[in-house]
Amino acid sequence: METVGMTDQLIHCKISCLVSHQQIQVSFVHGWFTITSRRPLWTSLTNYSRASTLPWLCLGDFNTVRRPVEKSGGNVATPYMVNDIQECCRLTGLDDLTSTGFYYTLSNHTVSSYGQRLRDYKL
Repeated sequence: METVGMTDQLIHCKISCLVSHQQIQVSFVHGWFTITSRRPLWTSLTNYSRASTLPWLCLGDFNTVRRPVEKSGGNVATPYMVNDIQECCRLTGLDDLTSTGFYYTLSNHTVSSYGQRLRDYKL
């Protein structure tokens, strides 16, 4: 595995199979909490996808939902809240993998946000 790029929200790596010598790229993401602080993440992912020709896996905690129905509790997810990730997915060709198990996987366990959970993304 070789690190080919890094920001404060993600690490881009190139992984080579020792047997077949095939290569893939993997991006590990931990998006910041606010919409505006995540914008450099979307730009970096978009630029990286344009510069790459290898198969690409992008995974991690994006700290957002892609569709309003993926959020439970708290304030309703507005188009403004989901526009950036939707545009990034459109430009990069990234999509969700089918998942099994618990749909909502994050809670900060405070009384004020009881039941508010967000879906983890595997793009």
